[in-house]
Amino acid sequence: VYAASFARLCSCDGGHVRWLRGTKTAALAQNWTGSHRYSPCLRRHSPAPLPVRVAASPTRGQRRSTASPLRVRAEKLYVPPDAFGGDTPETKAGKQLCTLCTYVAVRVVMEQMSGARHRSPLYNRLRDYINDEEPIKNGTEWLGKLMRHPEHDMRLLALRILETREVYFDTAFNFDEVKEAAMLSIKSDNASLMRQWMADALSADANTGRGAYE
Repeated sequence: VYAASFARLCSCDGGHVRWLRGTKTAALAQNWTGSHRYSPCLRRHSPAPLPVRVAASPTRGQRRSTASPLRVRAEKLYVPPDAFGGDTPETKAGKQLCTLCTYVAVRVVMEQMSGARHRSPLYNRLRDYINDEEPIKNGTEWLGKLMRHPEHDMRLLALRILETREVYFDTAFNFDEVKEAAMLSIKSDNASLMRQWMADALSADANTGRGAYE
């Protein structure tokens, strides 16, 4: 009696019944399938699912034991706080960039003073000051000494260099190129050092009959 209604309410696709809800006979169809759940008719159309075997994931200790001893795990590395006198590696790199930008600013100012027709007397004075008196080791300290120079023109030159390095860092310095150049250099140097390490190991193995790095 309910065959036509039940056919409209549900459809069988690969043994799974998809219910069509929202009708008055949906509850009747649900009761019908519940009472005949273990009938031979439904068992023919609904085969029992095959058991799925799930392999247990290895523990953290197991993963660590199977990893190569030469491969560093991809996690945040711990840097001791006293590695750079209390500074972070980023702070240390920032200080080095400050000195680099100071040197760049000096060269920019010296280039501006060396015109095609006339070279400013301060050009030779600044060059001699860097080569003979105060080489640039720390940019901020070097500028501080130049700003206390006894000559008035040299003190004005220090202010000019001070402004130039800030403008250069804000407008011309490219951090993306720095990151890319550093990464390429590290990978290239690592590959070269690894090839040298392998060559030394093979050479020692051929000469002594065993690896030098065993």
